[in-house]
Amino acid sequence: MHPYTATNLTALSTILTCVTRTQTWQDLGTKDRSAKQEEIQILRIGERLFIACNQDGHQYVKHFLTAFGVSDDLTFAYALRVCHYLLNSTYQERKDLYHSQTDRSEYSVQEKTNISHTQVPANLAIAEEDKTLMTNCVGKKTKNRDTMAWQGACFQQLLGIYQPTKKKKSNYTDSFGPPRAATFGEVGADAIPDDTTAINLCTDTAGVHAELKLLAMLTRMLAAGKLSGTTDVFLGGLKAACKECSGWIEVFSPWLATNYSITLNLPEEDTRPSANPKNWDKPTLGSDDFAALTAGDGVAELFTI
Repeated sequence: MHPYTATNLTALSTILTCVTRTQTWQDLGTKDRSAKQEEIQILRIGERLFIACNQDGHQYVKHFLTAFGVSDDLTFAYALRVCHYLLNSTYQERKDLYHSQTDRSEYSVQEKTNISHTQVPANLAIAEEDKTLMTNCVGKKTKNRDTMAWQGACFQQLLGIYQPTKKKKSNYTDSFGPPRAATFGEVGADAIPDDTTAINLCTDTAGVHAELKLLAMLTRMLAAGKLSGTTDVFLGGLKAACKECSGWIEVFSPWLATNYSITLNLPEEDTRPSANPKNWDKPTLGSDDFAALTAGDGVAELFTI
């Protein structure tokens, strides 16, 4: 697992938010832009990443991970690397890759700000072999289109030029599947994740902000004795916590350090806008009561809303 910092995780979350906000990924080639991705947060615990979204946004992430055959840190980084390149590419880069301007997916103003002010991790730097693969899949002069059909379709989806096969002369076919089977983990509400899966998706649809879902899961893992030897965890996402969640985290962090000697690392020199509290359920447990609790007293008590 790449040693992602909390600031790195902000970059990963921003890329993932954009690609699941602008595309549904369930049906390649669709012009449907109905995906509603409000916020994504990622938590790193040792060699594992845990992804959570507001409301039911995880369904769009699941389709994306499946489309790219994500099964470990390397395949996850590859998917985000090529997506970031296409999302952030200049007109000339896209023209060199394909023959014309396209109706591509692109970062919103807030997402661009995040990317420019955060640390995009080194393993997301585009490589020449990545560019070669893209050129072979969707470029003016292509090779092995059939064997690269699915990856080509994914690239084209982001470039806004993919169309499902309707004629024999078409170079792509919908019958091809992802390059590999996706084997990421899924963690439901009140569940404790598998001990070994590198990439994990929280499927909790609770009406709380995504970071609270992740910290509740972390607490369940601690209560179950799953994190022996862990000294640091890292949390970063598209937005900074809203006022209510931020105040709650200020109480949770010292509790975590006191009871488990674990440091919760958040993005440094944070420039992210705060999340809008809207009508989200907000944590209300008082600091005096909180400090007296242990995970063994019940995770639900720690996350009273």
